[in-house]
Amino acid sequence: MIIGDPFKFAIIIEVLKMWNPTDYNGFANGVLLFCVDGELFPNFVVNATLGYELQGHVFMDKLASPAVNNELYHMEAEKAFFEMHYITRPHYTSDIEENDCYNITPQILSDNRCQVFAVSNGEQVRILASRLNNYLFRESRYDLRKLDISEIFLPINELNEIVSELKIFIQTVFD
Repeated sequence: MIIGDPFKFAIIIEVLKMWNPTDYNGFANGVLLFCVDGELFPNFVVNATLGYELQGHVFMDKLASPAVNNELYHMEAEKAFFEMHYITRPHYTSDIEENDCYNITPQILSDNRCQVFAVSNGEQVRILASRLNNYLFRESRYDLRKLDISEIFLPINELNEIVSELKIFIQTVFD
């Protein structure tokens, strides 16, 4: 199932019966991909435990109510992505406390080096996504230089429609 417009923002999600026991009781293995401006995140298929990724997971709350920050909303894409990433995962030597308010990345995407952020100006939402570069082990962080960042601006009502459809999908699968 594709929820949303893949050339804007969409969630591609499907329970695959062949990946599940006969009675999966909310476990539900399947496919979960994000599509931002025509780009897939991740750009390959992985087995997602949809019960974990979707039910009661904080990304749904943040997707339904993106954080408002006019400065980040209007910032150049690379700088905005860097700032939201740094707010989400500050360097271990920093005094800044971790804040996940812009991060709408399901765990399966994060596990596969993808990061998706959303920020609103109160009327529209800006979604930025990227595949992260090499992990710098000595510095305990990703190299955020020269990222290919996909971004899209959506009216809040379009995002609300996507969230509503996703909630219906969750209800259908897990109730």
